[in-house]
Amino acid sequence: MTAAQDHTKASRKLASRAASRVKAVAAEKITPPNLAYQFEVSWRFSGDNARRTSLLKAISPSALPQIFKNALTVPILLDIINEEMDLAVNYLDNLTRVPRFDTLIMFLSSSDNDAMHASSIPISMWYISLSDW
Repeated sequence: MTAAQDHTKASRKLASRAASRVKAVAAEKITPPNLAYQFEVSWRFSGDNARRTSLLKAISPSALPQIFKNALTVPILLDIINEEMDLAVNYLDNLTRVPRFDTLIMFLSSSDNDAMHASSIPISMWYISLSDW
């Protein structure tokens, strides 16, 4: 067997394993969390992007303010934004309704602020000015 054939065989095997994993994740029934703690535990132990995306998709964006209440954290916010940009944009509208969101934005560290800017979503797009309250 030539090196090219070995490479092709290895690529097919890898693609087959990846497809099997995607099918397994898609077949899992994900129960949407009711509390921020439940979300964070599920998020941290999800293990990969496919499971995290499935978790996000299992939650109605309008449920986010009720789930997170005052418990949204910067690491979770950044993870959600970085997970899937299109999906994140849909969720950001409702994350801005979490009572603590404006406070989180105000107290972002410079590195977290840089990470937000690097996500290609301008903070000004979803920043809630305290003067609006």
